[in-house]
Amino acid sequence: MQTVRRMDHRRLGRLVLGLASTALAMGYLVMAYNMPHGDLASPGPGMFPLGVGGLWVFASVVVVLEAILSQQDAGDLELPRGFERRQVLVFMGTLVGFIAALPFLGFLIAASVYAAVCLKLLGAYSWLRAGSYGVAMGIGTAFLFGDILALPLPVPGFLAGH
Repeated sequence: MQTVRRMDHRRLGRLVLGLASTALAMGYLVMAYNMPHGDLASPGPGMFPLGVGGLWVFASVVVVLEAILSQQDAGDLELPRGFERRQVLVFMGTLVGFIAALPFLGFLIAASVYAAVCLKLLGAYSWLRAGSYGVAMGIGTAFLFGDILALPLPVPGFLAGH
């Protein structure tokens, strides 16, 4: 009879991250399911998020299973230090800022600012160049999701009542 092996730090980290991701993905999937789906001939705004949620749940479950079933030691867990830690924290901070700004600034402005700040802080761009690229990326993503895919995008809070 095989005994249960102790999980090393990396596998335990993947298990915890996989379980947290599965929980978030299930919540996302429930919210996506409550949106109008439409059909293949005329997809509704919930069809794309439903597909993304399904893939997210699948990928998260694969991570959990790999962490549980793997027979190899993955080694010690090494967290980023120095410059790499700064990059991770800047990315996560700007992402949280983007999500928090969506209801107030709307998608177009929040996406433009998010892209510009990421490009400036994570790249080697001047504020002018990062801002220009950020606005172009914001307009491009708003056009793709709002006009081509016909998904409802958040509008600025001060315009929401109009």
